[in-house]
Parts: sequence; C-alpha cells; structure tokens
Amino acid sequence: MSETAVSICNMALGHLGVKASVASLTITSNSTTAEKKCELFYDNARKATLRAHDWGFAERRAELTSVTTSPIGYTYAYAYPSDCLKIRELYNPLVTSQPIDYVIVANTAKSGKEVWTNDSDAYAIYTLDIEDVNAFDADFIEMFSYKIAQLVAVPLTGSKKTRKEMLEIFHVLKELAEKTDSSEQEVNKRHTGDFMVART
Repeated sequence: MSETAVSICNMALGHLGVKASVASLTITSNSTTAEKKCELFYDNARKATLRAHDWGFAERRAELTSVTTSPIGYTYAYAYPSDCLKIRELYNPLVTSQPIDYVIVANTAKSGKEVWTNDSDAYAIYTLDIEDVNAFDADFIEMFSYKIAQLVAVPLTGSKKTRKEMLEIFHVLKELAEKTDSSEQEVNKRHTGDFMVART
C-alpha cells in the first residue's frame, strides 16, 4: 500500500496512543482537532526533516540559472533553485576535482535567495523539496512520523513527557536512518568509481 501524508499523520497519532485519526489535511469547518494540528505542523516538519541530512533519495543535480545581479566579492550570480531545500555542493562538470566555493545571499528584491560564485558554469547538488511521500524510503517515513508525533503531542495529549519520548525516539531513528542512507550512498559511489575505472 502506498503511503500518503494522511497515513503518515495517522502513524504519528498511533505512536501517541490517541483514538483520534486523520481523514484529510484539507481543513474545513468540520475538521477535527487532530486534523488541524497535523495540517499545522506537517509541511514544515517535512521540509525540516528533509534538510536534516543529505538523503540519497532527495538528491538532485541541476545547472544553475544565471541572474543579472552584480555580486560583491564574486564574479557570477545564480538564482537559488525554486525546488531546493538545501544546497549541498556546487560543482563544474568539466572540473570534477573539487567543489566550487560559493555563498548564499538574499536577492535584491528580498523575495528569495541567490548563489554567488566565481565559476561561470555552476551546477548544484541539492536537497529536492519532495512532496510525494512515495519517494521517501521506509526508514525516513518511520522517523518522520515520530517527528510529527513529537510536534502534536502536547496539543493532543497535554503531556510534555510524551513529547519528550517522541523526540527521543525520533533522534534514535534518525541516527539509524542516516547510517543506512550513508552506507547505501557509499556503495553506490564505489560502484560508480569502479565503472569509471573500467571504462578508462
């Protein structure tokens, strides 16, 4: 069965041991307290948990789009990708020996961000703002459900002790998920390196 934002929120409520359930995160006059609280916290929790580690399933590589800003202390300015939650690294595909130095600043309109660097052909490795939960791996979903449980614990149970317990479990699961993810990425890098060596 595929997961949804609603099913993840219901997992969170299950962790709390409450009888409430979520049918929809679209808030109406008939929405329950559980639905309102889950909707309130869900999206920010999703983004924060995606930013918390360089998850392999959320990695994207793309060429940056130049803008007309005159950067101070740098030569080139690029738009911050609209679907980016966190830039992990800048690189030039023609020069693979080392990452590119860069800074992230507010744009002149103060409505977004820009990336300044000295490279005229900058590409970014970044964390993609993934909304489709079916792109999440199982470890991430379990961990994420405890993050939501921690955030809604006090509003729904009135217990700070429960909130602390949910946070502690979240951190344990996050550490395990990070190790699994990092191990998988390391294996992929080794295999890619072996493939490139074999081609040379």
